[in-house]
Amino acid sequence: MLKRMRWRFILSAMLAFFAVILLIAALVNIVNYYVVTGRIDQTFSYIVSYEAPSDKGARPDSPPGGPFFALPDVEANYMTRFFIVRFDKEGKVASVSTDYVASIDETSAVQYAEQALSGRKAKGYIKDSGNSTVLVFLNANRELQYMRSLLWLTVAISGGSLLLVFVLVMLFSGKAIRPIADNITRQKQFITDASHELKTPLTSISTSLDVISLEHGEDEWTDNIRKQTGRMSKLVSELVTLSRLDEDMP
Repeated sequence: MLKRMRWRFILSAMLAFFAVILLIAALVNIVNYYVVTGRIDQTFSYIVSYEAPSDKGARPDSPPGGPFFALPDVEANYMTRFFIVRFDKEGKVASVSTDYVASIDETSAVQYAEQALSGRKAKGYIKDSGNSTVLVFLNANRELQYMRSLLWLTVAISGGSLLLVFVLVMLFSGKAIRPIADNITRQKQFITDASHELKTPLTSISTSLDVISLEHGEDEWTDNIRKQTGRMSKLVSELVTLSRLDEDMP
């Protein structure tokens, strides 16, 4: 019984800790997801606001082909890689800008843009101004890798924490249920002592009742005493049996 009680205690503690660690890990990754995607959306907005005037032939802060300086963080400008494809109102390619990306040529950029417009790929930022449609594709591999790294890190930390807590709970669970075990032991000892103490007077009463019956015969009083004595003996036997059953339970 104590062994089963100990495992129930361990299971309850582990379930509670698992729920807490799962909630913390989920919240961390959800908050990180919204922060990173919000930063990406903000970068898209800066790119669109920076490149939109180029439809008229001029950028606000630098000449065509110059460095990209739209982001408030100066260093982030050098790490921002993107390309832009513009379509006119008839759906034809008006211009392609690959000035800020090295791995994509104009042909590939047009293919990506056509796939996005056809709905086969919904990646990028589409701005429809009525006269033209501007598609911006941003390289977000760094941000995605950061989210994946954080996810795997939280999974690893959560798994390690669960294992560590399991070991600690196993070590200290014995001390946690020790007062209960001591209480059960005292109860069993009390039942055993009480049974032995009650058997002696019951045996004496039963013997005296037999002597009275032989000398004076049976009457309603002796019958009542015999019934109550038998009832008490049965209760004592049941207490002893119950105590032995508790000892036999795992």
